[in-house]
Amino acid sequence: MEKVRTILIPYDFTEKADNAFGHAVNVAKNTGHELILVHIVKDESEEEAVRMPLKDACRKLKEKYGVEPGFDVRPGDIFNTINNVAFEHNSDMVVMGTHGTKGVQKVTGSWALKVIVGSQVPFLVVQGPPVKDKIFKIVLPMDSKKEEKEKIKWAYYFSKHFKAKFIVVVPHAKDYWVKAGIRNNLRFLKNFFDGCKVNYEYENVKHSDLHTQSIEIAKKHDADMVMTIVKKHMGFSWFSSPRELIYLNNPYSLTIFCINPKPGRLTGGFSTSAG
Repeated sequence: MEKVRTILIPYDFTEKADNAFGHAVNVAKNTGHELILVHIVKDESEEEAVRMPLKDACRKLKEKYGVEPGFDVRPGDIFNTINNVAFEHNSDMVVMGTHGTKGVQKVTGSWALKVIVGSQVPFLVVQGPPVKDKIFKIVLPMDSKKEEKEKIKWAYYFSKHFKAKFIVVVPHAKDYWVKAGIRNNLRFLKNFFDGCKVNYEYENVKHSDLHTQSIEIAKKHDADMVMTIVKKHMGFSWFSSPRELIYLNNPYSLTIFCINPKPGRLTGGFSTSAG
């Protein structure tokens, strides 16, 4: 018997965690996933004290959204424990809330990114409550790296479950090898999307403006999500780099789907649950 697949929601009793649950409900209603709240404590001595509050939170969330989640309490820290919990619960993704764009957003973006790169499953990062009950339109920036193909796999996942339309953002580069990488990725995308009858269109931008313009394109098209790839092997000092933080710190409260690429999994086809 196949193990039930789940969506994990880091839960800290805040409004942003409730917002994340609302988004997770919308995904689960279309995919059939079960929902699991996970609360991280510093050590085992704190576990029992949060079990009753978590049960109460589950009850209130069911009253509001009509879906009752399970929950798990784990000692550790959110930067290293989430990945283990996601593996044990057979989670396909983690839905996590962050604060809005005012005040500490840049700090919050860096914090969120540190959590994301410690996981082997993708993160759906949300800034506010859901305003729609489905994902209708997704912005898909395509760069030159081989791992960009992971986006195509997950794009198929959202097309299959939501019939979503994709705005493929195509950057124009001057460097020969960058152009070649983009061209190869777009060829792969076109063949796969056409074969699977995925609905998509193109938007062209300068390569140097790919990430900033992808945010603006998402705003223009009233998109429900932007997909991005995150790098797994990096130190904390990297967090001054602008690429992923452009998405996580976006000023329009856009939902961002952050994918950790899996080396060596692309050449043999899409063999994970997203395929």
